[in-house]
Amino acid sequence: MKGYFAKKVLDDYRKGYEIGKQQNSSFIFNLTIQTDNVEELLERKEHQASVTGIVEAPALSNKPLTVHKGTFHLLVDDPSTPDSKEMWYRLCMSSVEGQAYFIEGFKKIRHDSKLDMWSDTTTLYISVYDGEDHTAPMLGRGILMMEKEDFMKQLTTIRILNETNQIEKMKAIARFGTFFAGSLYETYGSIFAKEHVFNPTAPPRKKRSLRTGAPEIHYFVTGDGVELRLSRYRGGDKGPIMLTHGFGVSSIIFSLDTIETNLLEYLYAHGYDVWLLDWRASIELPYHHNQFTLDAVAKFDYPAAISKIQSVTGAEYIDVLAHCVGAATFTMSMLNGLQGIRSIILSQIAAHFKPPLLNRLKVGLYLPTLLSKLGIDSLQAYYDTEDDWFNVMYNQALKLYPLSLEERCHSPVCRRATFMYGLLFEHEQLNEPTHDVFMKC
Repeated sequence: MKGYFAKKVLDDYRKGYEIGKQQNSSFIFNLTIQTDNVEELLERKEHQASVTGIVEAPALSNKPLTVHKGTFHLLVDDPSTPDSKEMWYRLCMSSVEGQAYFIEGFKKIRHDSKLDMWSDTTTLYISVYDGEDHTAPMLGRGILMMEKEDFMKQLTTIRILNETNQIEKMKAIARFGTFFAGSLYETYGSIFAKEHVFNPTAPPRKKRSLRTGAPEIHYFVTGDGVELRLSRYRGGDKGPIMLTHGFGVSSIIFSLDTIETNLLEYLYAHGYDVWLLDWRASIELPYHHNQFTLDAVAKFDYPAAISKIQSVTGAEYIDVLAHCVGAATFTMSMLNGLQGIRSIILSQIAAHFKPPLLNRLKVGLYLPTLLSKLGIDSLQAYYDTEDDWFNVMYNQALKLYPLSLEERCHSPVCRRATFMYGLLFEHEQLNEPTHDVFMKC
């Protein structure tokens, strides 16, 4: 983390930062946080770990200072503010001249808005003392921050040292990452797959790093009060171009790491300012559990997304690539008068559907009504266990679903998705890692 602090500023962190910046009084630390037991770190109320490292602060010494003793408290409850957590740093350090200093720093993480999550998690307020602990005279205050690139690098430095089993190592890292940064970890920590897979016993999957810079995450609210998300990858000044996904998935379809070069990486490498939209059907967002109409998507989601991109970039027009139901709803939005679009690429469908025969048969049979009479209110591709009669019957019945021989699959998830949506892909077009991800998550 890096920032500024000023001597003799004892009351206001922001003031210390601003005066320190004017005086070029920089403050940088590079720390190693270590615990002997990850489970204890996460389970114990104080969430305490030890800290070592170095600090560069020219106002204290021309040479780096050594942190020889320190503690870190990870996401402890803030007794003064409900629904808030704090991270605490207490560092004892010494200069080459033999002078002792003490740093007390904290981060305050509020649960009021996702919009504050990044700044909350990466902003540290510090007080520096002229002695071995906080009873010594205070020298000054300031603020340190972490850049997105540094945060991504930090996620790659997590190590499990006392576990020889690689799968257990990855499970421990995934659990720590999720506890540490929640959805920030899922958004920026792209070296690991999520834990919430359809097979809960499946191990975390090691992912390759994307050949892009760190994304900017922009949350925004639609006219009917739904909070959605845009992820910006600025590869250059072409565009901006917005990619919108289909049904039952998320914007991750454009950034899959299981193929050599995904669409996001391709556009990024060719100088585009790429914006990945997660609209209200995205499985990455909590709202996808709610009932909604495609009319609402067309009326509210796209105008709000376009407006957000325009306000951030200053662009009058943007380009759009829309896929599947995303393409249909975007066409509906255009027909409803959506403005600010320069060009559109529509993948698979648009305003007029031509469903396959099996889907037309399901519609003609009023399948939802039929299932409802059997006490089945919803279907999903989630597959965990066959402990109940419905899962047993459902999986056995889908083995008889009429498909060509080359599209038959042993995965229950794959069969369920095909039954609900129709044939989504040809198996020969998927490499094994991509199909494995589809089967597991």
